[in-house]
Amino acid sequence: MKVNWNRFAGLFVLFSAVLLMSGCTPAWIGAAEALLPAISAAISAILAFVMSLEGKTIPADVSATIQKILNGIKTELDNLKQLIDAAQSGGASVISKIEAVLNSILANLSSILSGLSINDSPTLQKITEFIGIAIAAVQAILTVVSHATGQLKTAAGPQLEALDNATATTIKTAHKSLQNSYKEIVGTPTDNFQVNEALGALPQQLP
Repeated sequence: MKVNWNRFAGLFVLFSAVLLMSGCTPAWIGAAEALLPAISAAISAILAFVMSLEGKTIPADVSATIQKILNGIKTELDNLKQLIDAAQSGGASVISKIEAVLNSILANLSSILSGLSINDSPTLQKITEFIGIAIAAVQAILTVVSHATGQLKTAAGPQLEALDNATATTIKTAHKSLQNSYKEIVGTPTDNFQVNEALGALPQQLP
């Protein structure tokens, strides 16, 4: 079924405006703004991990490709933050733009997994795990936006507020999951000392 983004965006922006006029920030915006730095930090950690293993367990050409994609994702995350900030007072096109950026980030992350040509199993496993948790976090934001679309067609008043709180809770849960999963990945050693050294040099937790 085709989503009526204009209707969704109009309702969501209207509800956000009501909250803002009462001195409140919509809960989903606050939750998303808190999650984005964690996703960005995770991407930076993956980038550092890849760079530290370049020429060791990761071929230089593979490393260069991954770095290019990750740097592009960092730019997209900056754009996403601006769009989420704009969702507080933006027009009907803001939500669809948020979805487009999220889908682009997911596609780029998936392209890393599909293009991995690494023979070292511990390195391959860690990169796969890192990318996996980043995908899950980005997907969480996209899912709540898409899920909310259908409900907002009929929601009003208290229902809108309840939906806002529900989407915020989902994003907060994804944030906590990202933090916990990342900590487990960097804290679990492998049988390759070079990979372990690279892991040890990374931040041991996410914001």
